[in-house]
Amino acid sequence: MGLFSAIAKGSRARKRGVACTTLDGVAFTCDLGVIDAGQESEVLAAATKRATATGAEAKPGGVVFDFEYAVQLVAISALDPDSQDDKPAMFFDGGADQIRGALDRERVLMLAEVQRVHQEATSPLVRKMGQEEFFSLVVRLASEEEGAADPFWTLPRSMRESFTRSMAGLLVISHMGSSASGGGDTAEALPS
Repeated sequence: MGLFSAIAKGSRARKRGVACTTLDGVAFTCDLGVIDAGQESEVLAAATKRATATGAEAKPGGVVFDFEYAVQLVAISALDPDSQDDKPAMFFDGGADQIRGALDRERVLMLAEVQRVHQEATSPLVRKMGQEEFFSLVVRLASEEEGAADPFWTLPRSMRESFTRSMAGLLVISHMGSSASGGGDTAEALPS
């Protein structure tokens, strides 16, 4: 494959035709695009700056930070639906200030949520897994040699944590079963 810079660039995925209204009731439609790591950094920096300027908590979970994150995300990801895929144009040509003047909290959060769902849908991370898929992953991980391509890292953090807790619980249950049949004390066998 060679260097990353040699990989052909294509157009980014868009969530097309997202409908909304301004505070004045004017209907509009925009596309929402995926953002890259650099754009994510810009969004985080702008949200941090705005929260800090207001004296609010400048981290995720802070009301001002979370709202400003959503405003900045919409500003950078909303695309003119008439723009070409290979030359996307910003829909909100006045940026975050234009959004703050034309939309309310609910509209901003709705657009931001649609963008995040679209971003996750285009991500290689596995978002949902049924029992059969979970068991299949367990079997796959158990049968692969260490160092093999690891599907574990395609899971989001919350799913990896759940997976680890589930496996730990199964290990304890399994060990308790061997303990009951004379296999030793479970508490002694578990790491401290």
